[in-house]
Amino acid sequence: MSAPLPAVVPWIVAEAIALEILGQRPASVHVHRDPGDRILRQLAPAAGEPALPWQWPLAADPDADCTVWVGDGCTSTLVARTEVLASAARCRDLVVLCEPLAPGVGLGLSLLRAIDPDTRIVVTDEVTDGPDRTRERKPWEPSPRWALARARAWRFDADAELAREGYLGRLGRMDAGQILVAARRVLARFARAHEVLLLGVVELVRRGDPDGAAPLLAELERDTDVAPSILAAARRSWIAAAGPTPVRRVG
Repeated sequence: MSAPLPAVVPWIVAEAIALEILGQRPASVHVHRDPGDRILRQLAPAAGEPALPWQWPLAADPDADCTVWVGDGCTSTLVARTEVLASAARCRDLVVLCEPLAPGVGLGLSLLRAIDPDTRIVVTDEVTDGPDRTRERKPWEPSPRWALARARAWRFDADAELAREGYLGRLGRMDAGQILVAARRVLARFARAHEVLLLGVVELVRRGDPDGAAPLLAELERDTDVAPSILAAARRSWIAAAGPTPVRRVG
């Protein structure tokens, strides 16, 4: 019996990955595996072609702002986890994880949902039909299912998840000053953990305390290594709460 072909990313899955990345607008994207270049073709204009409204020039860099890891449906769980850790170590901000769901291989749906509770399942009618192409499935063939998750790159560092869970567990009980101190302690151990400052801003804004969130936002703005997407998200959250109160006409 011949070995199964490595799965090629279906177009609908490539579009879903592109939508995950579009909101972040990273300056550079590294795709771990994409035989037909379908993911980058959704994000960046081809050579000599005008950019579509949602596209922008992207640099191909292994040490990128965003890394996309794509499973092939054949790799063992141990090898897949090793690849993800290696990719995340070189990423500055966001890691997108995508793989076809197959028993006994890859990361697996349980691990993906532990990493990202909002993991999406994409069902498609495209099946692999060669090293870099797909075809429509036959009526008797099952519909392939792909899982799509994302996480900040620092979470894949050793002991980072324990630090994040501890911070989140205390976040609702801390005041603004305590949140800033706790976030600085996490950042002292994990240089890429700017997400904790963002989570603090979001929590304080949720409480209706934009003044308390302002020092956390200032901390992000002073740090030259912070990812643009994190800073932009913190600013949006703070401005939504601290912006001018709309004038209501009476009568």
